[in-house]
Amino acid sequence: MITFFNSWKLVISTIVHPYMQYLSETVGKPLAQQVSLLSACSKDCDKRRTNITCLYFDCKFVIILHA
Repeated sequence: MITFFNSWKLVISTIVHPYMQYLSETVGKPLAQQVSLLSACSKDCDKRRTNITCLYFDCKFVIILHA
């Protein structure tokens, strides 16, 4: 019978290599930035602009939302 601890050991052993590969490819690199302009208007509508400031550990950027 596999105990709970042993089942976790099996799971963790399968994800260590992919996680280490992910870290080696991404550490020190900026995160992918999202779309900087979003709009919910499809036709003529009252324009309202909202700026959303996104703060990440390695950068800051603003998303402009038109609604």
